[in-house]
Amino acid sequence: MKGKLVYLDLGLRDNVRVGDTFEIIRDEEIVHPITGENLGGKSTVGVVKVTQVFEKLSVAEVVSMLPGATMTRLDRIRMGNEPMEPPPPPTPTPTEAAPNPVVTEAPQSHEGELVHNPDGVLHGIDIGFGGGYETKQKTRTMGADLLIPLTKQLSLGGDYGYSRESHADSTLNLSTSDTESEMGGKLRLYLGRWLRGGEDINPDGDVGSVVLNLGAGTRSLKTSTEIPSIVSIDTTQTPPDTTRGTSVTAVKASQTALRFGLILPMARKWTLGAGYDWEQHLGRVNGWIRYYTSAIDPDWAGANPDGKIGSLAITLFGSYDTKSATSKRWMGIDLKLPMSSLFTFGLTYDTDQKHHRVRGGLNVHIEKKLW
Repeated sequence: MKGKLVYLDLGLRDNVRVGDTFEIIRDEEIVHPITGENLGGKSTVGVVKVTQVFEKLSVAEVVSMLPGATMTRLDRIRMGNEPMEPPPPPTPTPTEAAPNPVVTEAPQSHEGELVHNPDGVLHGIDIGFGGGYETKQKTRTMGADLLIPLTKQLSLGGDYGYSRESHADSTLNLSTSDTESEMGGKLRLYLGRWLRGGEDINPDGDVGSVVLNLGAGTRSLKTSTEIPSIVSIDTTQTPPDTTRGTSVTAVKASQTALRFGLILPMARKWTLGAGYDWEQHLGRVNGWIRYYTSAIDPDWAGANPDGKIGSLAITLFGSYDTKSATSKRWMGIDLKLPMSSLFTFGLTYDTDQKHHRVRGGLNVHIEKKLW
């Protein structure tokens, strides 16, 4: 029996944690052959140690059993400390009240432990920094975002992005630069398990649950063009002396941006996502699929909000812009490597077959309750 796995009907909601030990207890019935009196009582037949914990149940490994003893369904348990030696014979307890059919003693409490949602420790903060480069038009981008887990069902955040693109027209002797900035806020709601997923989780949420992403912001575009202009011509000289100056015209535009997305954790290593981005001149439908090379434990041991430390999260994505006349279809791949509980490194490549963009980033997870 040693090493066998069993299920207990206690879980996270009962403050059970990995490493807890429980004694398996049983009421033995020993009937006196003459008087008919029940001389039996409670006896401890084995010890199990918790290896996995879910919301309503836990998995435990048998670490010791009495010789010849077996386990059956509805065996009762009580909190233990260390694996036991075989107990002494039970003492008669004829007046003892009828036992609780499942649990005889509540597990010890685990105070001071941090509470998570999939974005991190509640009232902690997740900060991301990144930059990128587009190879054809030589566009440089940079940005930052933050996310604050407020409750088990809600996270709030914001982001800022900046890009600059410069290009020249040698025929007209023009030099133009486009500067774009975007600022917005976002809200993430964990709506609970809608599909059957047991008690499994992945870094995006409970398996079988639905996660809703909502965002809004503004995008500002500034275009500056340097135009050569003739200021004066001295015709007394041969050839004429021409003095040129430079005038700069700037065109500014600002528009509202709305974002909507759904995240569907389908298994411990798989997640699907879809969304729609709307602006005045943009209507982009996007979808993605993510694979985690290692699953995480229910208590998030050895993991950060991006996945198991030392593993890899691989995301394949694509989008289609219903309003754009050019660059309608984009596709790409995103890689995330959780390096420690504090840091995650990311790398993204996407293309529309004409343009190629490469971006890198670093996420900092402050796994500490700040208030």
